[in-house]
Amino acid sequence: MIDQFKESLKNLYGKLEGWFNDIVLALPNIVLAAIVLGTSIFLARYLKTVATRTLSRTTSNRTVAGVISNVIVAGFMIIALFVVLNILNLSDAVTALLGTAGVIGLAIGLALQDPLINLFSGVLMSVRDYYQVGDLIETNGYFGKIQRITLRSTVLLQPDGQEVIIPNKEVIQ
Repeated sequence: MIDQFKESLKNLYGKLEGWFNDIVLALPNIVLAAIVLGTSIFLARYLKTVATRTLSRTTSNRTVAGVISNVIVAGFMIIALFVVLNILNLSDAVTALLGTAGVIGLAIGLALQDPLINLFSGVLMSVRDYYQVGDLIETNGYFGKIQRITLRSTVLLQPDGQEVIIPNKEVIQ
């Protein structure tokens, strides 16, 4: 019984020593990955500032500029994450992550199809300036003055005082 315990401790010590050796050998890659990740975070902040400033010149809608700059920064950080995982020799994790991202993206795209269409219609409406707040319009059987335009919907105030909320995809069509 004591010999079996000693053998188990010896195996445990061998396993821990192997892990320690692997960590020491991977230390340069870990340091490089940390440097790349830190630099990416710094560049992402700068990229967000530049993107927001540039988009603010294109559209007066700050919400649209914020959404688009956040998407740009998220894409940059995803690429940076893949670079860091490759530096750490975790290519299997990168492959699994890409496969999972594809499936999740498809599921989210199908599940959120209508809200995303409304969002993109709202972005398009604010960039192209089809309508302005205060304009009188007739759309989808409703007539009224535009009270608010959000990223998802347009709010009309009808002559009888009723508010009508119309999804942006229907207003654009």
